[in-house]
Amino acid sequence: MTTRKILLALLFVLPLTILAQQKTEISGTILSSDGQPAEGITVKLMPQAFTVFTNTKGNFVFRNVQPGTHTLSISAVGLQAQNQEIQVTSEKLKIPTI
Repeated sequence: MTTRKILLALLFVLPLTILAQQKTEISGTILSSDGQPAEGITVKLMPQAFTVFTNTKGNFVFRNVQPGTHTLSISAVGLQAQNQEIQVTSEKLKIPTI
């Protein structure tokens, strides 16, 4: 009987735990110094070390990101990497144009 109560309680608690750990996405746009979209820029999300590259419009997207504190690292050949700390919640995060 006690085992049934524990299993029943888990059936109610597990879905709440899963909902509390929802993942989200981070997106943004990178422009060159002359205001043009910067294609092929490396964007890393730390500490997970997820890496994406900007498309022809300078856009990037990270999907399935856990909420919490992360660091965006933006780099390109011949340029020093720039890092920006961000706070990710359960909602989609749009980074201002960089």
